[in-house]
Amino acid sequence: MAIELRKVSFSYPAGEEGGERRQLLRDLNLVIEPGEYVALLGCNGSGKSTTAKLMNGLLVPSEGEVVVDGLVTSDPQEVYGVRQRVGMVFQDPSRQLVASTIEDELAFGLENLGLPPEEIEKRLEWALKALGIEELRYKEPHYLSGGQTQRVAIASVLVMQPRYLIMDEPTAMLDPQGRREVLEAIDFLRSQLGMAVIYITHHMEEVWRAERVLALAQGQLVLDATPRQLFQDGERLLALGLDLPPLIRLQYELQKWGWRGELESDWRQLGMELKKYLKS
Repeated sequence: MAIELRKVSFSYPAGEEGGERRQLLRDLNLVIEPGEYVALLGCNGSGKSTTAKLMNGLLVPSEGEVVVDGLVTSDPQEVYGVRQRVGMVFQDPSRQLVASTIEDELAFGLENLGLPPEEIEKRLEWALKALGIEELRYKEPHYLSGGQTQRVAIASVLVMQPRYLIMDEPTAMLDPQGRREVLEAIDFLRSQLGMAVIYITHHMEEVWRAERVLALAQGQLVLDATPRQLFQDGERLLALGLDLPPLIRLQYELQKWGWRGELESDWRQLGMELKKYLKS
């Protein structure tokens, strides 16, 4: 049971005025296991969002196949089961919300499944509590903050009880408080529910939360590593068009002055290590 991309290539059709097809992915092989927390990185145009849409059947490969828990996404009879297993939250959550209240928004997909009212109520209460948004149940979406709106978007996917959750730059449009709310919600999904998370981001400091990092460049997988392995090779990171987080950049500068400590992911921990170093 896993998400598997097997020799996947993908090209967008030529435009209305003709021209060549635009290839975004080439011969991509990838396996994501249940319960994994994977950060998916790459500069603009590398194929991150396309890969995400292939995983839940929104797009179909031009070549190769995508298989989710044994279901082939290109099979029209199986794609519905794929989307039940793989939920997706986009960068702009307001585009995902269609109902007049949060309660109606979360119930919408469940009603389309034909679930009985008692099951719908059970799932609603569970998702609202899981995301810490019980007090928002009867509010209208346009009254919510950015962080609240994104948590509602996550809850609307969570009620469908997927095994895999894809998040396509969910904090890109949020302020620091909103980003913190969303990241804490993801931590809960991972620790309490064991849900696999595929997390696309440009905020490199968020990558530390993942267990595994995948990087795409020119439509191909060029890196599969842990966050620590990724940040230990700053030159390669920059060569991929990705930024160094401020904390990592500081540590590289400190190394030029003789500090030889391990890379730290937390400012407080770095401060403690530096105090030890200065006293030695």
